[in-house]
Amino acid sequence: MLRGGALILVTVLVAVLFLVHPGAARAERSAAPPDDMNSLLLTMSLGAPSGAAQPQPDSHPTTDFACRSCHGDTDAEVVFPSGESLPVEVDLPGFDASVHGADSGVFIGCTGCHAPDRYQFPHPSPEGFDLREYAIAQSETCVRCHAPHLTAHPGPDWSGGYDPAASESGVAVVCTDCHGDHLAQNAEAWHLPAATSVCADCHVTVGVTLTDPGALSQHIDYGLFDQKQVNNDFCMGCHGPPGQTMTFPNGDVVSISIDGDEFHTSVHGLGNDWQALNCTDCHEDYNYPHSPLHVETARDYTIQQSELCARCHEPQHEGQMASSHAAALAEGNKDAATCVDCHGSHYIPPPNEPRSRISQTCRQCHSAIFDEYAESVHGAALLAEDNPDVPTCIECHGVHDVGDPTTALFRNRSPVRHLDRCIRYVC
Repeated sequence: MLRGGALILVTVLVAVLFLVHPGAARAERSAAPPDDMNSLLLTMSLGAPSGAAQPQPDSHPTTDFACRSCHGDTDAEVVFPSGESLPVEVDLPGFDASVHGADSGVFIGCTGCHAPDRYQFPHPSPEGFDLREYAIAQSETCVRCHAPHLTAHPGPDWSGGYDPAASESGVAVVCTDCHGDHLAQNAEAWHLPAATSVCADCHVTVGVTLTDPGALSQHIDYGLFDQKQVNNDFCMGCHGPPGQTMTFPNGDVVSISIDGDEFHTSVHGLGNDWQALNCTDCHEDYNYPHSPLHVETARDYTIQQSELCARCHEPQHEGQMASSHAAALAEGNKDAATCVDCHGSHYIPPPNEPRSRISQTCRQCHSAIFDEYAESVHGAALLAEDNPDVPTCIECHGVHDVGDPTTALFRNRSPVRHLDRCIRYVC
């Protein structure tokens, strides 16, 4: 009885205030922050008869009361200048069960993200011309609490240093693309098999096919959640699965799958006497999608990539640039040998172990001369008898500074080289 009388008294006082000075009452009401308004609503509801419907303020801050009242059951939509629309209804039970919801133990209210003025009514017009621009703008909200993590996706300029042009091109991948908005799940959920459907659906939509969707856990573990960020495992998250290829404009198709174990046994891998190389020591473009290649053929790409070797092997590179191979290449002969042709790329073995590998390397281009060498006293001792104490191709022709054997300079140097080699192997 007392509660009913109190409600009547409050109602009468509000009415009298409105009648005495309606303009001031309206001004006070419009200036009152949402917290005060919701507190008034909550106070009046607590004073209502016991049979009336009661809100449940124990699970949600009072600032969410008005938001949930409207957005929990509505068919309203936000319409963008592009004509696209976005429903404003929120799945409240789903939100409560999300990583940000009341059931998570770390509840974040509506105004925790929609702030500082997003909760005021009428709401301001949405940012962006279309739904995509709006999603990119809203994902910046996530950065308030979550440091951007580097993934193999293009993102806006605030997400780990990716090319800002990605945002303008429409290919930027933002937080909500993977995590959703009101129904976001925790990080552990991404390690479950069901999470890979999010990746597969998006990749199919944008036309980036997956060789083996069942192997996506490797992409997720290494490509998204590796704590060291950009390391070999990060790259292998995409390049590790077999059967992946790249097609050049002229139709050349090359494999882009890398055997990590075989790479680690190479001269650049874990088993060498120097510091092991990371993929990014040679490949600087680790963003995805990778920047387009400005070459027409696979051979053009091989020639281009051979320049990378000069970063670490400067003396050898200088010798190669003075060789007959480099001269032929400069004259337009694209079949002339480069670093990659002799040494390989990802699976580079020691060039002289076993010693017969030296002659076998030259054989790739000079097969007729190799056949003559194999029948000579030197070749027979090396190839048939496994005798390492005999000359190979490089003892006469040089290693990186290979000269033209048809020139007088080469012939004049031959006796000196021959004498030097003889002394080395006989004495």
